[in-house]
Amino acid sequence: GVYPIWIYKLYKFTHVYCDMDVQAVSNNTGWISIQKRVNGEINFDRGWQNYVDGFGNVRGEYWIGLKHIYALTNQNTTIDWIGSYVTPPRMRIDFVDQDGVSAYAEYKLFKVSGAEQKYRLIAAHLDQATAIPRNVSSPISRNWFSTYDNNHAFSNCHETFHGGWWFSGCGESNLNGPYPQTGDKNSPSNIYWYDWNTVNKNNTA
Repeated sequence: GVYPIWIYKLYKFTHVYCDMDVQAVSNNTGWISIQKRVNGEINFDRGWQNYVDGFGNVRGEYWIGLKHIYALTNQNTTIDWIGSYVTPPRMRIDFVDQDGVSAYAEYKLFKVSGAEQKYRLIAAHLDQATAIPRNVSSPISRNWFSTYDNNHAFSNCHETFHGGWWFSGCGESNLNGPYPQTGDKNSPSNIYWYDWNTVNKNNTA
């Protein structure tokens, strides 16, 4: 559901979608959704400032915003009810393709730098996954965030991917790409995860 949370680094409340269906590290908490794609009704091909601030509808498709991701992954205030247990920020990516095949990739020590470092994804260590081979490193870790009007990738990845992302080599992942149409294959022209064919041999988007 949708809940207000206090982000002390930004000194404000913001509404987020919390997924309580997937078990988190602590048994009494869920996951804060930083991005959600449902049906393609929200255009994710946006400029830098939109990706910094966030956009969309928290009850449907949305991007929480880079400034919020930075604050959430750097405040270290996930504690238990007696205030003595700190959980390092984690990231979980859940996938469902048009064939109904699902998979996930979960990372520990998830951390994003601030605006001065272009919101670089400085830590995302693969912990467990069904969406990629277990011995493959993260396809997004250590990359700077890029958009069509503020590119920090080694090449113009946004011209192929059409969305803001932590691009690496323009060929590994972009979960903010165009929403695929019925019958589309997993490819850099839409929402993309390089190793999806290890999950579904049809490589369906």
